[in-house]
Amino acid sequence: TDFHCHILPGIDDGASNTDESIKLIRMQMEQGVRNIVATPHFRLHEMSVEKFLMRREAAYKKLIACHAFNPMPKIMLAAEIALERNLCYADGIELLANQEMNTLLLEIPYEGYRKWMSEEIEEIAYRTKKQIIIAHLDRYVDIFSSADYNDILNIPDAIFQFNTSVFTRWKSKKLLKPFFC
Repeated sequence: TDFHCHILPGIDDGASNTDESIKLIRMQMEQGVRNIVATPHFRLHEMSVEKFLMRREAAYKKLIACHAFNPMPKIMLAAEIALERNLCYADGIELLANQEMNTLLLEIPYEGYRKWMSEEIEEIAYRTKKQIIIAHLDRYVDIFSSADYNDILNIPDAIFQFNTSVFTRWKSKKLLKPFFC
């Protein structure tokens, strides 16, 4: 299962059209992936949840209409949600979850860590009753301190997703060490 993927055509910085979507899905299937969670980027300050859901559904229908796979991998819809202040109060934010897995994928802003980030994540989990996944936590090794990571890694019940590039950088490997020791 790939639970963080930008394969829907023309909706974000992932696949720009259905041909690219099909190529990406074929690559995944060659690697044994049979379940894909499509997680296009969602930024509350750019559009409403309702508008995003309509755009995501249109992109999904466009991909499915291609009939490029037999069998078609299972595609579940969700979003990679940009963490913002007061996101927890957004109407319908729970609709951006992967409903089958009951998870919300959150992306922390690429800036210095602030305490409100952990507090917001905890409040989102509480209000939505969803399992929180924090996307590509390894991206912040150059801007977060050990104390910052400690705050984030201590968010109750959160799941942390790391990009495979985490294994190629010494500083990133150091971040992972507590997970394997």
